[in-house]
Amino acid sequence: MAFRINTVADLANVNPTDNCVISMPTSFVGDPSEGSYDADTEALWAAIQADLKGKGWEWTGAAGIEEDGSGDWMVFRAA
Repeated sequence: MAFRINTVADLANVNPTDNCVISMPTSFVGDPSEGSYDADTEALWAAIQADLKGKGWEWTGAAGIEEDGSGDWMVFRAA
């Protein structure tokens, strides 16, 4: 399962039943290679983690950059 989360409101549509990939747009402060997200991206990432944790899911630690450069992706699994 894969879900694209552009805003916190999109989390209402996320109800994974198996391992899932979440992708989100990202913006950086300074050099993107340093991985310093801007405040809006940090807030969205925190909301995603909190929402999925509340639904019984956890981030596996697996992550990467979308091939088209549109954002980052992360893998979650049932806790």
